[in-house]
Amino acid sequence: MAKTTPWTEIKAEYLKGVPPKELAEKYKIKAERIHTKANKDGWTAEKNSIYENLRDETTEYIKKLTQKALKTLETIITDDEAEDKDRVAASRAVLDVSGLKSSKQEITGKDGAPLAVQKEYILPEEVKEFEEHYKKITGEI
Repeated sequence: MAKTTPWTEIKAEYLKGVPPKELAEKYKIKAERIHTKANKDGWTAEKNSIYENLRDETTEYIKKLTQKALKTLETIITDDEAEDKDRVAASRAVLDVSGLKSSKQEITGKDGAPLAVQKEYILPEEVKEFEEHYKKITGEI
């Protein structure tokens, strides 16, 4: 009697992200057969859709949490009765939560001790622009 392939189980695992090679080893069939079935029956598109929806839901959830965190931090910063150290900590947290990046440049003396420190905050979209500019001037492009 011929052995039947448990396609329902294979599909479920495939949609969860198990690679066809692992599935092939587990179910003792060729990975190419799984690829063919996945493409023919639309599993690949279904898996992509699942991952896209998950990514969108996660992004939206993170946005909501970020807004909630920023509101809480704003409350601390504007509270007249809050201690200065709490306001400073909240202000630093706002920078972290808001996605601003800090770049720090130290100028050192002959003995290696810092003579000056320059700090600058840049937005995430400016980081890529800075990296591209740096690659151009260093000849890495």
